[in-house]
Amino acid sequence: VLYPGSYWHLTASLVFSKVLYIDCDSKVGKFFQDEPLLEWVKEHKDYATKPEIDFRQQNFERLDVAEGSFDLLISMSAGIVSKPCGRYVKRGGYFLVSDAHFDARTTALDPRFKLVAVYNPETKRLETKDLESCFMTTAGEKISANQ
Repeated sequence: VLYPGSYWHLTASLVFSKVLYIDCDSKVGKFFQDEPLLEWVKEHKDYATKPEIDFRQQNFERLDVAEGSFDLLISMSAGIVSKPCGRYVKRGGYFLVSDAHFDARTTALDPRFKLVAVYNPETKRLETKDLESCFMTTAGEKISANQ
């Protein structure tokens, strides 16, 4: 799992055994070295193996990792992660993305990705049908790369 712009979000390591966290904020590195916190993750994780938590303090636009080496890319509120980091996801992999900075919209328009589900805050469920209607302009038109 690759989590660029992770900031202090460590929850991915509760579900996934191997996560590479990337953030350029100098204060974040100490968080990922906090032994009591790492011990808490070990005690509360949802898998049998030892957690592999790797943190790199750097800009996610210039990563030294092989293309296509991750099954999952996570972006919750780091800006447009899909453009610089999409190449690191394996073919058939997933990109869990928030639309906080329009990254979900950007990803939905990117031919490298296939939209498979959208969280509906009204129903509190993942929607898997009629996904094209999830990203519309205020005028009711389908979004485009020109907007």
